[in-house]
Parts: sequence; C-alpha cells; structure tokens
Amino acid sequence: MDMLQPVVNKDEHVVFFDNFFTSHALMIDLTSNGFRACGTIRDNCTGKCPLLSKKELEKKERGSYDYRSDDSVLCSRWNDNSIVTVASNYYGVSPMQKVNRWVKNEGRKAINQPHMIKMYNKGMGGVDVCDQMLSTYRPRLRSKKWWWNIWSHLLNLSIVASFRFYQHVNPGSQISHKDFRREIARTLARIETPRKREGGPTSSVPKAIRYDNVNHFLQEFSQGRCYVCKKNTRLKCIKCEKRLHKACSINFHKK
Repeated sequence: MDMLQPVVNKDEHVVFFDNFFTSHALMIDLTSNGFRACGTIRDNCTGKCPLLSKKELEKKERGSYDYRSDDSVLCSRWNDNSIVTVASNYYGVSPMQKVNRWVKNEGRKAINQPHMIKMYNKGMGGVDVCDQMLSTYRPRLRSKKWWWNIWSHLLNLSIVASFRFYQHVNPGSQISHKDFRREIARTLARIETPRKREGGPTSSVPKAIRYDNVNHFLQEFSQGRCYVCKKNTRLKCIKCEKRLHKACSINFHKK
C-alpha cells in the first residue's frame, strides 16, 4: 500500500499483481482506498470463496468457468491449459471473449474466456514476457558468494531490457534474443583490456651502468622479487632500479 501513496488520479489506474501478493483482504483494502486491482489468487487466499473446486472444473470442457462475488470482490476460476483463478474489484466476467486453443481430439477451437482473465493477461503481459525471457537464458554458474544470484539476475535483466529497447528502436530487425546475446559476447571478447603490469624486471640494465661500480646503493622500498634469486626483498639498487638482496647485489654488479 505504501507504494501506491504517490498515485494521484486513482480512477485512471488499475493495479495488477500475481498470486504472490493477491488476497481477498488486500482487495478489500484496495477498494476502501479507491484503487482498482486485478490479480491471480491462490486457493487459500480467496477468503473461503465457494467456487467450484479445481478437480470439478477440470472435468468440464475447456473454456468452462465459475465465479462468485460479494459487494467488493469478484473471483473467477477458468479452465484453460490449467485452472486459473483471478480476483478483481474492478473487472467482471463479461463481456465474454473468444480465444483459440488447441483441444485434444478436436484441433483448434474457440473457447470462452472471462473478461477479467483477458485484462489480467493484458496488464501483466510485460511482466510475464520479461520473466519468460529471463528464464530462457538464466546463468547456471554456482557460487558460494551470497551476492552472486543478485548480480547475475541484474546482469540478465539488463540484457533483456537492452534487447527489448533494441527491438523498439529497430522495429524491422529480425535478430533473435539468442543472437542478440551472442553479439554482446562477441563484442566483449573483441575488447582488449589493459593487462596489469606484473612485478619484476621490465628491461635489462645497460652494462655500462651495471658494472661501473659507482653509487650502487641499496635502499628500502616496497616488497618485491629479487632480480637475481627471485625471492622477496625490500632492498633496491637506486641506480639500476632493480630489487636485490645484499649478497645478490654483489654478484649482480660484478662481471
């Protein structure tokens, strides 16, 4: 309810949600606050609405439905591919729609669809499409990091959003969702990232400097690998700019 507080013109909006949120009590609350709403609802959240049970409705032909209403909320149960139950404080079952479905032993057939089911599908279509696209190419890598699922979901969501935006600005494009993802991967693979400079020598010291026996003093710096023995040391020749142990420094500067 807090999310709806900024809404000003309540009669110009309809709130849609899935069965994770919908309940008879919520519908009553939304009605008392002037909000129109519609959503799928779980059996245990209908406020004991006396609808036909799912088993009873499944025995009837496809397209059959049942509905009940009190003063504020209407619940409808419809036999489609599976049994769908929807509640609304705004839409009703009329006007009845006709939708084409494939019926076993009968082929394609036009069946009844309550109006509130149609409006729910229309209102939730964007969310359903997004969920479907997210589930199609969901990352399968496992990790013990708690944040991995959040990060991978946000990455997946950003790709889906990018693809939908691409389709919007390029209505004639025939690129598929899979090919769009492949193109992103190919583009990222072509990008050359600067490699982190590794420790150790980057160039040899000119012999004229290395063996001149002048001012080859060792001073303490950050730890690094000795140029000669490859063990860690904090000493460095300030003239040759090479990390060296004391013993290694003598051998390094001697011909």
